[in-house]
Amino acid sequence: MDDQRVLQRFIEKRPLAVMTRVIIGEVLDDNLEAVFDECRGRNYTRDMLFSNLCVALADVVLEFSPSPNQAYIEHKAALAVSKTAFYNKLKNVSLPLSRALVQHSYRKCRRMLEQMEVPPWNYLKGYRTKIIDGNSISAGENRLKELRATWQKALPAKSVVLLDADRQLIQDIFLLEDGQAQERTVLEDILQTLEAKDLVFADSAYCTIRFLCGIHRASACFIVRQHGTLQGELLGKRKACGRGDTGKLFEQAIRIGGEGGITIRRITIELFEPTVDGDMVIHLLSNVPASEADAEGIASLYRRRWEIEHKFYVAQVALRCEVDALNYPKSNLFVFCLAMLALNCRQVLFGALYQAFEEDLEEEASHYSISVEITNSYDGLLTAIDEELWHTLIPKTFAGRMSWLINIAENYNRTRHRKTVRGPKKKPPEKSKYRNGHHLSVKKILDARNANQTC
Repeated sequence: MDDQRVLQRFIEKRPLAVMTRVIIGEVLDDNLEAVFDECRGRNYTRDMLFSNLCVALADVVLEFSPSPNQAYIEHKAALAVSKTAFYNKLKNVSLPLSRALVQHSYRKCRRMLEQMEVPPWNYLKGYRTKIIDGNSISAGENRLKELRATWQKALPAKSVVLLDADRQLIQDIFLLEDGQAQERTVLEDILQTLEAKDLVFADSAYCTIRFLCGIHRASACFIVRQHGTLQGELLGKRKACGRGDTGKLFEQAIRIGGEGGITIRRITIELFEPTVDGDMVIHLLSNVPASEADAEGIASLYRRRWEIEHKFYVAQVALRCEVDALNYPKSNLFVFCLAMLALNCRQVLFGALYQAFEEDLEEEASHYSISVEITNSYDGLLTAIDEELWHTLIPKTFAGRMSWLINIAENYNRTRHRKTVRGPKKKPPEKSKYRNGHHLSVKKILDARNANQTC
């Protein structure tokens, strides 16, 4: 009874920590060993289980531990290997295994959202919306021996992420060990994952004839910004299609791929304001039938592509998706894949909040504030209720745990975690010329201000 009261206090005061423990427990389960057996490649298990490695590094990603070294110390008993063996295993996790970890989290988190009956967005009726974009892992502070005598830094790796936009879950990831590799090298791999009635959003980096024709042949659709190197053959006259939210709209047919290619639509947007790069005109290529989305609809849909950029932003602000102490490509990619797993877990958390409050709270919520609450209270939750006791207190069935998750979400404090929205920036006043290194005392400035006000 006392244990139940302790858990209830956490539910009332720190519901996000309890929800996170429930969700992570569903994802980082015993099935991870089956994932390992299927995609292990040259990896093997002798003393340290793959699931234990994931749990230890997940602490780093979720910022429960400040570094892999501290995570090793905290989980040393479960890992049951030396520190050298731990780091050797970490830097040699195979790329298929890291990718399979993201796919595993997608299946688990989607099942949880479906069990809680969280409705998908359905951006375009009849289609499953996918957004693809690349991410480069920043150069680390840990210097390789070969670079210690230079000012150059090593680029650890790259990845291309596939987002299921309807569920807001990271569905797949394509990994590149070479930090200077072209993202286009994985386009054939992406095509193999597409199915009929998929709708792909992508920026101009993925605008190649072979990729667009491949999507079309898969009976899928695309909305992609036209790259300057892809010209095509314009057909007929350009027709005006009114004004959208960002500019004037025009549409024209275009053939790409020569005689054996395809004829698609080109939506031109003459912007009211320039882009970050200074462009005043952008072109969107799409094979979505005009009967299902007009020019304004295509332009509006493409703006949703920035949602994947928001996911990367959350991974940087609320999680630790990059670890400076790691400089080997496979270890960096493994940590990044764990960060994508954590993003999927967070989406389940917001799904439970959506069902509890019957509205989407992600727009108003501060991801940083949410992470602070979870990080500060999670260790206390683990200490107060150990793993063996935890399983006796939570519902036994999957359906029961998902229903319990929604009940816990009702204790969420919207005011406490609402993001702070600043007003519009004011134009800074022109500064007078000053001597370099000349500073003033703040106290003297405030004393002078008070003296003027008194007068």
